[in-house]
Amino acid sequence: MLTSRCHGKKENNFELYLHVDSARPIYVDFECKINEIKESYFNQLFDSNLTSWGWFKFGTKEELFVDRVMTIEWTVKLKSEPSLSFGNIGADLLDEEQFSDFTICCGEKEFKVHKNVLAAASPVFSAMFKQDCQEAAENKVDITDFDADIVELGIKFIYERELLMNLNYEKVMKLWDFADKYDLRGKDRIDEWLLCNIKNETVCLIANFAKKKEIKKVYDKCVKFCVKEFNKIYTFDNFEQFDAEIVKEILVKKLSVNT
Repeated sequence: MLTSRCHGKKENNFELYLHVDSARPIYVDFECKINEIKESYFNQLFDSNLTSWGWFKFGTKEELFVDRVMTIEWTVKLKSEPSLSFGNIGADLLDEEQFSDFTICCGEKEFKVHKNVLAAASPVFSAMFKQDCQEAAENKVDITDFDADIVELGIKFIYERELLMNLNYEKVMKLWDFADKYDLRGKDRIDEWLLCNIKNETVCLIANFAKKKEIKKVYDKCVKFCVKEFNKIYTFDNFEQFDAEIVKEILVKKLSVNT
């Protein structure tokens, strides 16, 4: 079921949410288009703790209505398990270095890439190529604040839009930082990966990271997971590194559930 409502005449913004009523936990891919506005999410888990997901500000009345009618085009895919990838859009291009026209250097490693792909994926790279700067003139940029394996993972994400579910979660968090620095389109898919990989072994460090980076949906799910599994929380991996403020919030929520 889809629901939409306006926040008020002054704000003039409409929210849009998909509601899923399922007896079992289920993963959902959802794409929605209204006129020129298109949004999507992938591998979103719906369960007893979360029955709806969407956008608080999808668009304005002027953007969404034509002759007082809102026409919604939407597709939903329901899955018992999360997908292993988000759709490959450039693996072959990345492997083909013959027509590359830009080099990303990191330490001793060099990655041959394509300006048009980087510009389409990142406003930061796009602005770089338009400026009269050393990087644009030399067709080369040095990245010194990320390790080469993270840069490689970031480049693969730019080209392939793919995140294997068996990746190391600490690397994925560093990939999030890379995507944030370069404002990569599709960064929310990294959030979806983190959401799908919250478990006893990962929740403490993912929660710390989500709190620091203000990734609300990931943080909220970590807290809900810990409240549900509270009796086991002291056995979680890296519990000794768990942010004390998060533990306090979990305890308060657990006590409120029991009262």
